[in-house]
Amino acid sequence: MLGCQRFRGQHSADNISNAYDEVTASYDLTGKVSNVITDNASNMLKAFRLPGFNTEPDSDEEDESEAVDLNHNLPLLTEHDPCFAHSLQLVVKDGFKDAASLNKVLSKAANIVSHVRRSIHATEILEGEKRLQAKVATRWNSELKSVRSLLSVTEKKLQLVPACPQLSAYERNILEELVAILTPFEEAIEFTQGQNSVTASFVIPCIRGLRASLASTPVRYNTKLVSALKLSLLDRRLSAYESRQLFNSASILDPRFKMDWCSGLEAETAKSSFIDMARHAPSTTQETAPAVNPTAPPQPKRSKLFSFMASPQAPVPTSDSDHIIEELGSYLSEPCAPENADPLEFWRSNAAKYPALARLAKRYLGIPASSTPVERLFSIAGKIFRPDRCSLSDAVFHSLMAVKCNGHL
Repeated sequence: MLGCQRFRGQHSADNISNAYDEVTASYDLTGKVSNVITDNASNMLKAFRLPGFNTEPDSDEEDESEAVDLNHNLPLLTEHDPCFAHSLQLVVKDGFKDAASLNKVLSKAANIVSHVRRSIHATEILEGEKRLQAKVATRWNSELKSVRSLLSVTEKKLQLVPACPQLSAYERNILEELVAILTPFEEAIEFTQGQNSVTASFVIPCIRGLRASLASTPVRYNTKLVSALKLSLLDRRLSAYESRQLFNSASILDPRFKMDWCSGLEAETAKSSFIDMARHAPSTTQETAPAVNPTAPPQPKRSKLFSFMASPQAPVPTSDSDHIIEELGSYLSEPCAPENADPLEFWRSNAAKYPALARLAKRYLGIPASSTPVERLFSIAGKIFRPDRCSLSDAVFHSLMAVKCNGHL
């Protein structure tokens, strides 16, 4: 965490951009940030479409050769992507908009859960059962968990609760089918909103998995919901992610997936694009520190007066396309790692075997797919900034947040 500060004035794109510039400049990170992930709020999207940022999905009008020259001759252009977890949430909301009958059933289910949670008699009757979960307005998956907890209680036990509304068999079937449809979306959210794990590599496989799930899940009661989900998934919300080299490269560099998410002509195209990216990416030639000889004496530091003269460094070998193709072919020929494996540990142990790919893995697998970890800061902030600490100054609050969030450092 670099900054969690009071934001004064309007939350306009210019003010947000200025606040970002101040924080990065205070840590001497100006021109060094490669990617920024934000939620989909309009002011956040506009803030990172200002000069100095490159938003790939909207860059079709820009001449490609001009973009390459900019990347090589000017400070690093920071690429901006919207939070994938937030985009998934918007897909589900799109599905619920056109499902009026489903929303009525969900409203009834919420009333039952609310009644049971308030009733002392219901608590006694349902003793031994899992406590019914109430939904949270800001998270759709909490509503799914609430429905799942309601369905886990048998009809006979619910009928014993006095003055409690009851689900008909038809309504129960609708909710059971809804759980089957949305469970893959819930899994995709959980895969891509982690904080201390690789998440960017899950974006493309999750999109492909959701598409396959919607096509294969038998639907009888929620046809409008599924149609709206398909339309939003394919055309409105997630299609731009599939065209981003960042997420394609991250999936290829994750030993759990490699290129299993595509096949045929698409696989050849993805492989060619990856090789072309690897051949021109600065990370393959500029991000590796020179090897240190343990027997050689350390180089003496220059005096401050002559610090403008760079210390001599061992030349860093450049990776030509043949070397990258050879590494990639050997890497892809091996079986994929188990799904519970740690891709970062894989690249730590295979850095000598695949040096060019390992450098790319460090570059792409470190990018988060979601801004959810930032949202968690608000929960921490709420515990620090309590009503009885209303005199807490901005500077002390920021320091307390830094100590709490960065204590492991």
